[in-house]
Amino acid sequence: MASIILNYAMESSNVVTVRLNGTHKMREKTEECLIELEEGITLAHILKTACKSFGCKDNYKIAKLYNKNGIQLFKDDIILLAGGDILYLGSKGEDFYFSAILDDYQIIKELGQGGFGKVVLGKHKEDRKEVAIKFMDVSENLQSASMIQNIYKEAESLKKLQHKNIIQLYHAFVESKQLIMIMECAGGGELYKWVEEKGRVSEIDTRKIIFQVINAMHYCHIRGIVHRDLKLENVLFKQTGDLTIKVVDFGIAGVCEANKKDKVDAGSIAYMPPESLRPGSETSPAIDVWAIGVMHYAMLYGHLPFWGDTEEEFVDKITNQPLKFDADVPVTEECKEILKCMLQKNPEKRSDLITLIQTEYFMVEDEEIEAKVKIQEEKLAAIKKEEEQKEAASKLEDKFYDGMLFQKPVGAGASAEPKKGGSSVKNGSSIKDKSAVHKQKPIRKF
Repeated sequence: MASIILNYAMESSNVVTVRLNGTHKMREKTEECLIELEEGITLAHILKTACKSFGCKDNYKIAKLYNKNGIQLFKDDIILLAGGDILYLGSKGEDFYFSAILDDYQIIKELGQGGFGKVVLGKHKEDRKEVAIKFMDVSENLQSASMIQNIYKEAESLKKLQHKNIIQLYHAFVESKQLIMIMECAGGGELYKWVEEKGRVSEIDTRKIIFQVINAMHYCHIRGIVHRDLKLENVLFKQTGDLTIKVVDFGIAGVCEANKKDKVDAGSIAYMPPESLRPGSETSPAIDVWAIGVMHYAMLYGHLPFWGDTEEEFVDKITNQPLKFDADVPVTEECKEILKCMLQKNPEKRSDLITLIQTEYFMVEDEEIEAKVKIQEEKLAAIKKEEEQKEAASKLEDKFYDGMLFQKPVGAGASAEPKKGGSSVKNGSSIKDKSAVHKQKPIRKF
């Protein structure tokens, strides 16, 4: 028969802790029930013992038992229990209160805050594992039962994603008008901030990072999941000094934002493809391909491929402006072709991710890319040197004619005013110059 110990610790490695399922306030008033896992113990024994300890002994026939992840346990699961496990008793047969999971974590510090809510660093009280806990205000969505159902449905889909370049979602639930997500912690910082500090990223490093994003999203696409909000801010480094990345903020946040049609985000609209800017557009994998192309371009050139100071300008540039490449940045022709495939305005002609993965550009060794980049650098250096020589010769000629009694003949090496910034074709705003807008600052209504 199961034995029960109340109010004191039991010196045994074969003991499970049973807590009462419920809200935070309910749990604060309830003591824990410690039960020893004796040989042959059954689910019925655990339910009877726990119900008796919590003053509801007659409820054991309808009561339910859950593990710490909110999964209901049945009679065949009891053999899998081990000492130290934490269980939750649904004394009235109610569903699991996922908010109970928060009790297992100690809040260490705040990691970030914005219009979405806030993210804090949490540490599990037992195994000391660190997690990121995100709190989002979903009060506008709670009026719709179907919306809450969609949140949990989306969460269940995302929890099944197991990929080295995708942040693992452990739990997602709604409590006190907040969507709470407990997920894997990536401590290396945002890709956006890293790019902002560098100004431009080398083609070698850019290729390594973008290839990981492509792989992660291809994994999702073949499972019917589209991110919908890919951008530099939603890619994190696993740890400082390591180029291994983790994609975060999948569609579960999009479910919550679905009703907020009037709130357009500059940091998001910059990554939207032309088809998403038209009324009645549908979600498709092509949306993510375009966004990855924008990220790819921004890392290489230090600015976005299409820029606008207003929402209307953004829409016009993304929809109508041809893709251009800065002439003074050494990028291989193969890389430019990849960008053209991803930033194809017609979604039906835009490359899919499996096609991109299989291109030679992502298969060759770094040394081959480095050699081609070096050739581009040498060409740019030669062009720059030639321009400097022409400018020097023109200044010398201008000096010769200064003070002469006759004017310099028309067309005799007359020099035009030097172009500012060399031969660069700036078709987008610098990430650093426009950081205030690019960092998801909401666009005003014009």
